[in-house]
Amino acid sequence: METTPSPEEMRAELARLDAMQQKIAGALMPVLFQHPGRLKEREWLAEQFASVALLALELYQEVEGSEGLAQVQIYARENLDTVMNACFRLFLRVGEDMKDLAGDGFTLQEATLQALGYMRL
Repeated sequence: METTPSPEEMRAELARLDAMQQKIAGALMPVLFQHPGRLKEREWLAEQFASVALLALELYQEVEGSEGLAQVQIYARENLDTVMNACFRLFLRVGEDMKDLAGDGFTLQEATLQALGYMRL
């Protein structure tokens, strides 16, 4: 089991992501918070990553249709592990933060805001 990164380690790791990687990670966090039981399902995670990446690429690089799909496939091959590893570590970090801040219960919105607080979006 991976250890929870310190807040400083988490900020440093996220700062190493480029702007697109950070946008995708930020968009993935609410999905991961909503479905924590699926974090070990590699295929499901790849689908979520691809969906978010396609939207991000369409919004920021004006790609459409088959061109967009081809770009997402290339982007996923090159970035999936980096982004998902950061997301997993951020998931652990936020869980630890929320345990300290909110006790037993917290909302999706609170967890998402906590996660985004570590990013430079």
